[in-house]
Amino acid sequence: MTTETRPASTTALPVSAPFVSRPASSLAQRSFIFTLLINTLFFSGYYILKDPLAYILQAGGMSLTDAYSITTTANVLLALCSLFFGFVLSGCGRQKHSLFIGVALSVTAIFLLACKIPVLTRLAVTLYIVGGGLYFFSIVIFINHLFDNHATRMRGNYLYQIFVNVGGCIGCSIFLMRMNSAHVFYGCLILGVIALLIFAVTYRSIQDDIAPRPAYFGRFYAGLIVLALLVFTALTLATFTRIFILLSFSLAVGAVILRARHNGNRHLLQFLGLVFLFNIPYWLANTVIATSFFYFLTHHVSRIHGVSPAILMLADPLANTLFGVSLLFCQWGSAIDIHKNLSRSLKLLMVAFVVLAVGLYFSGNAPLAFVYPLLTIVLFACAEFLLQTTLRTHIRDLLQYEERSEFMATGMLRASRAFATVIGYYLLTATHEISFHSNVAAVQPIFWLYFLLFLICLTCYVSYRGLYRFFDCYVSTYSC
Repeated sequence: MTTETRPASTTALPVSAPFVSRPASSLAQRSFIFTLLINTLFFSGYYILKDPLAYILQAGGMSLTDAYSITTTANVLLALCSLFFGFVLSGCGRQKHSLFIGVALSVTAIFLLACKIPVLTRLAVTLYIVGGGLYFFSIVIFINHLFDNHATRMRGNYLYQIFVNVGGCIGCSIFLMRMNSAHVFYGCLILGVIALLIFAVTYRSIQDDIAPRPAYFGRFYAGLIVLALLVFTALTLATFTRIFILLSFSLAVGAVILRARHNGNRHLLQFLGLVFLFNIPYWLANTVIATSFFYFLTHHVSRIHGVSPAILMLADPLANTLFGVSLLFCQWGSAIDIHKNLSRSLKLLMVAFVVLAVGLYFSGNAPLAFVYPLLTIVLFACAEFLLQTTLRTHIRDLLQYEERSEFMATGMLRASRAFATVIGYYLLTATHEISFHSNVAAVQPIFWLYFLLFLICLTCYVSYRGLYRFFDCYVSTYSC
């Protein structure tokens, strides 16, 4: 359903009920509650496949460069899966079924990693990519379909993001308690299995308002098998995969620009501008933090009263949750200025990285005081919540007049994530090589890494402010 957009100077939309759904409010509300519960438990288990994975692989004997390579390549392929699902699932319906299969594949991936059989590692990562890609592609569309208008959809995405991070808190806590254990995967595996069982029990009670076509299941499972084979092959050809991503994304951007100019489509150019100014810098920063921060904390940060500084990673989901709850209550019933949300997210990212860069600059060769990475994680978490909920809510609005707009917007956002992840990998490996194969002090390349991230975010912020008139007819004020 197309939502009404209003410029920032207009009167806000009236405050809507907590859950306005289609077609029956009680069914959509019940579906949303079940989805939040399942997603929280699922993400508690899925967390171990995200931030700690490179650290776990390196601690298990893999070189740091190889650990960075396999995890960043996995994130690239995870993002690209959305483009594949955009073609396979478009018009088929059944996001609920896709979510269930995504959970099942991800839980299987955790089980295979828990077996600690080296020959199964690549298969486990393949299932993690396919399952995670399927789940996170479908959940955005599924959540948005439960709400009729922008105001309730924005609030629904706030709540979804909050409970994702509640799950992240649980998963991170379990990992920290077992990070030096031989059974590091078991706690998260149990949570994943519980989420899958609850999903199976409540499956018929969850709304899925698009009926599948007769050929849906055959097309769906054939697509999954083909995708798994492609992903497994791409993992073995990581360098080729990264180069292919850089070239193909550049060509795709060129094609979108030519299409927009040919059709005189200003909205398409605005969407592309938001991708470059917000989505790419965010995922570039996310790649650096998610891939390397566990290793950075354990090797370059001082202990906290005898406790491992790795505990600071718990600040990410905690800050994300608390900030989200505060934002939800502060904006409840008031107008949401999309322009301010986006601008503030970049400001938070800038401060997050400059704080850490300053700390690294003055620390010399001594271990870094924990307060600097703590502030960085907290500020990054707040920026993440603000930016991701704003962009995700607008998936249905960004290209509302384009054919298959929702799938096109989702696919482009995911493709830009893959592009940013590749750039992040090269930044990480460059600093790693400098740190371990030269006479330069180990903290200096890390300082330049985070200072460069600050400069990138600063450039994007200045560009967005300079192009505000270009985006002004697009960004809007909504009531939450």
